[in-house]
Amino acid sequence: MDIIINYIKNLKRKTVNLENLENIIGGGCSYEDFARGILNLVEEGLLIPINSSNNNGKKIPLCYKYRINKEALHRDSEEEIKKYLLKMEIEINLSFYLNKDEQYWRKDFPYIIKINDYIKENGIPREDATSPERSFQIIGDEKWIDEKGGKAILERMGLWHKLRINYNPEPLMIAVNPKLFNENKKYHIIVENKSIFYLLLDLLRESVFTSLTYGCGWKIVSNINNLEKQLGIEESENEIFYFGDLDFEGIAIWNNLKDKYPVKLAEIFYEKLLLQEPLDGKTNQQKNIKALSSFLDNFQDSYKKQISQVLKQGKYYPQEALKKEDLCEILNSYKDRFGGF
Repeated sequence: MDIIINYIKNLKRKTVNLENLENIIGGGCSYEDFARGILNLVEEGLLIPINSSNNNGKKIPLCYKYRINKEALHRDSEEEIKKYLLKMEIEINLSFYLNKDEQYWRKDFPYIIKINDYIKENGIPREDATSPERSFQIIGDEKWIDEKGGKAILERMGLWHKLRINYNPEPLMIAVNPKLFNENKKYHIIVENKSIFYLLLDLLRESVFTSLTYGCGWKIVSNINNLEKQLGIEESENEIFYFGDLDFEGIAIWNNLKDKYPVKLAEIFYEKLLLQEPLDGKTNQQKNIKALSSFLDNFQDSYKKQISQVLKQGKYYPQEALKKEDLCEILNSYKDRFGGF
């Protein structure tokens, strides 16, 4: 009778017809078994007959219409919610689910557990973050908050304002190569971390890149739309490249970025990075397998295998592993690719 219980739980009406219940069961159940199941629900107080004398007249008679006891139906789920409430972090509020249909609780439950685990491990954030960054930290899916109903769940749990999600993008930190600014075709490089930004800054004038942008982790996802506007080059032909840490989070940043804007992976930087020794750590990062697959599509098979193995081992390649000499070689490779100026 679970199928009937789930059906009447989700009905918005307060009554249900016998015919509807029979249709839910279909032909896979004998009338006797069906009738005994309905009578059990009546005995448990989940269904209340309306005018018991108006029945189908069969050997085991059933009323044509029943009132649904919503309070009794949701009693078990209420006890379950109260049980979990005792286990949850103090910042989490589940009162919404006590007053709504059980379907909300069932649908949101996997996310509620992940959110609680995040707060238990990290506490309430002390610093602002973009919605993709916070989404990736909590669920492992950078699109969950904005595109997959995550914001509504956080609001239901009373957490939306506590998690310090910032929708006001900061201005980009950009360096310009004045030698190339008047060229119609312009190449731009975005890097995830500040240290690599400053190393490249000294080399920018002798490179093929018109601009160098400090992505500041996830913040670039929110303000990438400002790049051409801040530089005043909306009418130019622009080709934008991205280089970040080679770990799950860096890959997720790039994946979110390229879905939002035509950004290419600066694969020459990564290929040079793969010649370095990977570092231990980053084992607690969320993993977006689709993002990894999309990232690997940019590399030859040997590189794909190396990247996959390193990440599987819980290791990673930080941008900072590249020295100034490495960066000079990389920039010369881009000169060769684009013809130089």
